[in-house]
Amino acid sequence: MLTTEANTLVANLHDRMPVILSPTEYDTWLDREVDDPGKLQSLYQPFPSDLLEMQSVSKLVNNPRHEGEECIKPEDPL
Repeated sequence: MLTTEANTLVANLHDRMPVILSPTEYDTWLDREVDDPGKLQSLYQPFPSDLLEMQSVSKLVNNPRHEGEECIKPEDPL
């Protein structure tokens, strides 16, 4: 998993976040002939906060042994 600095939404939880690509970046990411570090570096920017939503979920997600929909079921914030 590639990470980047957190955007303003995620920064409340952690200083890093996964790299999220927009659909317009898929072709660049998947093109095996793209080897220019500068062109690839542009993909590693924090995803815009206004395009994400945050939802509280169960603490089950903190244990990799737990799987299934219960892990992502929305919960009320504490």
